[in-house]
Amino acid sequence: MNNRRIALLPIAVLAVVGCTPEEPQVEVSTPVAVSPSVVTTASETQTAAPVSPSAAAASESDASAEESVSPEPSAPAIELSNGWETSTISIKTPADAAQLGAGFEGVAEMVDALVSDGECPLEEFTVDRIHPDGYLLGNVMSKCGSGPGLFAESDGVWMQVVGFDGVVMCDDLAAVGAPRGLNYPCSTQADGSGEIDY
Repeated sequence: MNNRRIALLPIAVLAVVGCTPEEPQVEVSTPVAVSPSVVTTASETQTAAPVSPSAAAASESDASAEESVSPEPSAPAIELSNGWETSTISIKTPADAAQLGAGFEGVAEMVDALVSDGECPLEEFTVDRIHPDGYLLGNVMSKCGSGPGLFAESDGVWMQVVGFDGVVMCDDLAAVGAPRGLNYPCSTQADGSGEIDY
């Protein structure tokens, strides 16, 4: 009985020795070269915050407004000579005529008559040009309309001596003694041609 066990022992040992466990296999990865251009930093990978449509529209409107705004050209100054001067005097009452100064005292009476007109009372008499010899280029405005023209004293009374509603004749200006240098267009011909600056 003991001999049988001994005979089987070498077989069992051989079985144990023959079944040696396999060594674990280790995978070795091959290093990969990384191009410097591919490497990005954390700050570079951040995406820009989205711009709202209203903010984009506002910036576009501001830009277009800056482009559209441009200084307006100023009106060329009127070149007067021979004593003529520009004026911005506004007269609505006889007392306002005192702004004209010495030599124009009679204008107050003319304004008083215009204000008292029952049908077309004066609203405003604007003076655009003035000459110290007693001439005014102005416009009488009333409820009935306006009447631009040259005003001066005639036979001791201030009135409109030449109307500017249509074609102004140079001879009419000369006939009332209006000094040259007014720089107002007038016609030298009866048909309205031959326009010059008086």
